[in-house]
Amino acid sequence: MTDPEPPVPSPPVHETLRELLQDHDVREQLVEILADEIEARRRPSAWRRFQPWLAGAASAVVTVLAFFLPSLQDQWDRLQSRRVIQRYVQLGRDFMREGRYRVAEETFAKAFDMSESRRLDIEQERLAAKVARVNEDPTWGESNPEGLEESDFLYLLHLQEGRRPENRREQALTLNSYGVYLTSEHRLAEAESTFRRSIRLDSTRASTWVRLGNVLSDRDRMGQAESAYRRALRLDPGSVSGHYNLGLLLAQTGRMAEAESQLRRAAELGPTDPDALHELADVLERNGRKAEADALRERLARLPPRPPPPKPKPADESGG
Repeated sequence: MTDPEPPVPSPPVHETLRELLQDHDVREQLVEILADEIEARRRPSAWRRFQPWLAGAASAVVTVLAFFLPSLQDQWDRLQSRRVIQRYVQLGRDFMREGRYRVAEETFAKAFDMSESRRLDIEQERLAAKVARVNEDPTWGESNPEGLEESDFLYLLHLQEGRRPENRREQALTLNSYGVYLTSEHRLAEAESTFRRSIRLDSTRASTWVRLGNVLSDRDRMGQAESAYRRALRLDPGSVSGHYNLGLLLAQTGRMAEAESQLRRAAELGPTDPDALHELADVLERNGRKAEADALRERLARLPPRPPPPKPKPADESGG
C-alpha cells in the first residue's frame, strides 16, 4: 500500500487575504461588517474605542484589515452616503407611483449628482420620470412639457434595450409616452407607428390602445379607432378615458344610444369629470331627454370650471 501523497502546502494566510482584499466587493462587504459593529455600540467616540480593539485583536483577518484599510472611516462615510442616495432613489420611485413626475425627476437628479461615479441606473430612472411628464397634461395632443426633448426619449430607449421581459415592458412604457410627445408635435403618422411599437412589446396596457385610438381618430380612421378603444376596454373595463373616447366616436358616427351608454359609464366611473358630464348632457338632449340633460348641467355647474372645449382624453397611466 503506497503512502498517500503529501498535501499541497497552502499559501500563507496573509498572502491569501492580500489576494482577497484586491477584490473591491470583498473589501466593501468587510467594511459593512465592521461598520455594523461600530454602529451597534452607539456610544460617543465609538470609533476611537474600536481602534485599540482592532489593533490588538489576535485575528489575522482583522490585523490584515487594519493594514490594508487605514481609511476605514472614509469607507464608512461612503457607505452612509450610498444609503442616503438609495433613499433618494426610493423616494423618486414613490413619486413616480403617485404620478408626480416632475418631483420624481428632480429627486432622481439629486441622487445622480450625489453618486460619485454618476450611476447610469439612476440617470435612467431620472429620464423615465422626465418623459412620463407628458402624462400630466389633462388634454390630448395640446403641448409638451417645457424642457422635454425628443432626444430624452431616444436616449432612454437606448438605455432600456434588452431582451428580458422587464426591459421590454420599460421600453413599451417609454414608447407609450413618446407617442404622446409626437402627437403634441402633430407628427401623427410617427405617433401611430410608435404606439404600435409599444403594443408589440406589451399588448396588455390599456392606455396604449386608448392613445392609439385617439391618433387613429385624429387621422379619420374611425373603424380602426373604435377597435382600439374596445380592445382597451376589454383589458380595463374601468378605464374612464376608454369609455369617454369611445362615446365621443359613437356620437360622431351617429350611434347616439350606444354613445349615451358609453358616456354614462364614463360619468359613473369619473363622477367629477367635467368633460364626461358635459358630453353626456349633450347626448341626452340629442336623444330627446332634455330634463335629464338640464339636471346634469346643473350638477356640472357646481363643479370647478370645465376646460374648453372637449377633446379626446389621454389615457390614465395609473389605470394600466
